[in-house]
Amino acid sequence: MAKRKTEATARAVKTAPPFISDGLKLVLFFLIALEAAALGIKAWDENKSAETALLSSLASETRQVATLIDGKVAETRAAMTTARTLGGDPASAAIAIDTIEEAAALGAAQREPSSSRLGEAAELAGVLIDTDQMSGINARGDLVIVAALAQNSTYLAVAPASRLLPPPVTGQRLIITPAATRPTTGVQRAGMKRNAAACAPLGQSSAVVCSTTVLPLFTLADTLRYLSFALLLMAPALAMVGLIHILGNRQAEQNIIREKAEEDQHHLKMISHGAAVGYWEGRRGDTSLWLSEKATEYLNLQREGHYDFDDMLAYVVPDHAERLRETLSPDAQALAIKETIAVNVGGTQTWLEFRGGAIVDREIGVKTGEIGGILIDVTDTRKAIEKMRAAEQRLRNGIHSYSGPFALWDRNKRIVYWNPSFAAIFGLEQMLRPGVTHETVSLARLENVVHERNADAASGSIVLGMRDGTWIRMVERPTEDGGLISVGMDVTMALYNEGEMMRQQRKLKTLVLELEKSEGQAAELARKYNIEKAKAQHSANTKSAFLANMSHELRTPLNAINGFSEIIANQMYGPVGDDRYREYAHDILTSGQHLLDMINDILDIAKIEAGKMTINVQKIDIVDPVDAAVRMVRRKAEEKGISLALQAEDDLPEIDADHRAIRQMVLNLVTNAIKFTDAGGRILVGVKRMEDFIRVSVRDTGVGIPKEHISRLAHPFEQVNETRDRNYEGTGLGLALTKSFAEMHGGRLTIASEPQKGTQVSFYLPLNTGTGQSKRNVA
Repeated sequence: MAKRKTEATARAVKTAPPFISDGLKLVLFFLIALEAAALGIKAWDENKSAETALLSSLASETRQVATLIDGKVAETRAAMTTARTLGGDPASAAIAIDTIEEAAALGAAQREPSSSRLGEAAELAGVLIDTDQMSGINARGDLVIVAALAQNSTYLAVAPASRLLPPPVTGQRLIITPAATRPTTGVQRAGMKRNAAACAPLGQSSAVVCSTTVLPLFTLADTLRYLSFALLLMAPALAMVGLIHILGNRQAEQNIIREKAEEDQHHLKMISHGAAVGYWEGRRGDTSLWLSEKATEYLNLQREGHYDFDDMLAYVVPDHAERLRETLSPDAQALAIKETIAVNVGGTQTWLEFRGGAIVDREIGVKTGEIGGILIDVTDTRKAIEKMRAAEQRLRNGIHSYSGPFALWDRNKRIVYWNPSFAAIFGLEQMLRPGVTHETVSLARLENVVHERNADAASGSIVLGMRDGTWIRMVERPTEDGGLISVGMDVTMALYNEGEMMRQQRKLKTLVLELEKSEGQAAELARKYNIEKAKAQHSANTKSAFLANMSHELRTPLNAINGFSEIIANQMYGPVGDDRYREYAHDILTSGQHLLDMINDILDIAKIEAGKMTINVQKIDIVDPVDAAVRMVRRKAEEKGISLALQAEDDLPEIDADHRAIRQMVLNLVTNAIKFTDAGGRILVGVKRMEDFIRVSVRDTGVGIPKEHISRLAHPFEQVNETRDRNYEGTGLGLALTKSFAEMHGGRLTIASEPQKGTQVSFYLPLNTGTGQSKRNVA
């Protein structure tokens, strides 16, 4: 451009009139001088205008960044305050914010080394507290945020400046610096460069945000300023050409300003998208606002631009929309604007917060009439607050339903909350109200307290005896904010039990004294006990020997009796003549077999009690011995007209068990079921897996067993004859043997019965993973 202007000037000089009078020369000289002065002033003005536009742009960007940082500071302090209110950890709540790197109580940070991040932050925090400021920047480049949550309870949070600042554009530098060391605002020359700087203060902070940029010493405007002297040599006829060039320069300036505005708008969009924040601006009293792209996205609009209130608030809850209209009305005088609105789109509700206010000319301190600010999605924050309120309500409900007395006092020992039990137990319904002192309540409750004593000096608890005979233990603990919590519980039964225990202790002491007096008698009793024990052992050995001998002596004649009676009953050597002889022989065989079974059961019981019974454990299919036992007694059940069935699950695992013992257990249970089931009844034998056990059950539709007699069963020689009007043969050893065999396998026996409906007897065998064979015995 400078070259073009120079060429135009040269052309103007060549085309100047050749003859000019002295007066005209004087006029031309005056006009040229006037033009030179005007152009010099214009060049200076343009230079200052460009610097002013640049500084204005830098200041605007810096204020936007400062607003974002103020928002992060407020968010951090709010998070720590909310966490402390709900009894949580303020440090953890602060660290949950993405820009915060470390947080801690001030006392804990002061104990850190001074060279550490928290140590340096603690030193600055002390200065901020003394100067009543919320934030500041230290030498490390960390923004330190302090929050006094309660008396003697201050927390700090540390956020690196790099996390808070948006990425700068090319040639521009954003910093957070102490206000005392802030760079000089304006344009400063340094060598062949010019430095432009603009700063914006942070709210209630010792730090400021500054934006700097570097420009060359000579710009195009400077070159034009120096070349303007050459234009003084042009003839006044070329004044119009100069005017045209001036107008062209002005148009270029307007283009530069427009391009700068577009660049500023681009930066604003980048910041808005990066921080997920929308931007809005307008004039108070207007019925429309300009909304950024992010703001229109939040309000379910199509693109950025100016929107009338009716269009802008189409999806906003009506009450909230009306409140926002009033806030932006011409009569509203508040500098700050903060309104939360709800937007319903497609059945989904989103909470947005308008923040901002009147734009003030900082140089003269006057409102410009314009308003602007940011639009933030606070849905997550709103939900978190609602969750905290719900948690607080649940806590209040729990305290309200607590049966013991509960009261909360502030730092001045004035009551702020109590549950109904506190008022009812101490008879304070008529006098309790918020603000009543602890001393007044303590005096008032004495009307219903007849006794008071210290329960535990260490804990400071006391026990109160009430007029109705109950005893209440009260414990009071201080809170972190200097308040007090009073909690009580009914200890009437505990004190009664304590008294009983003391009486029993006195009785025990008396018994000890009596035992000491009868020490000689105890020694004599011990001697007699040993004698009787030896006799009992000898008797047990004699019984075992007797049973062993009797087994041989009884089995030998029984084998002959059973054998010969079977031959006679089956007429193996020809007919016996009279059928009665054959029937008598069959009766002899049946009785002999029953007697032999009884002898075998008695011997098995004797072996079990003597600890000499063993079982041969090996891997078996549990269904095999069960099926064998069912087939052995099926004919007996059919002869009595009883339906006998076996029902087993598929794919049952093998278990470690004694095949013979399992078969004997099932035989005992099914035989009992047949014995006590009438004709037409049913017996179901089931095999089923129950978690880590295999259950074998025998269920019948017999006479059943009364509940009071079930506990007698499974003991040797026990029978419940009262369930029938006649007795049945048997020794009562079947269930006892089955129970013993089940326990030898590591299982158990259960009995369930209902009179006239039937009985179910089950034994459970554990599932084992071992393989091979082994023998087990019961001691």
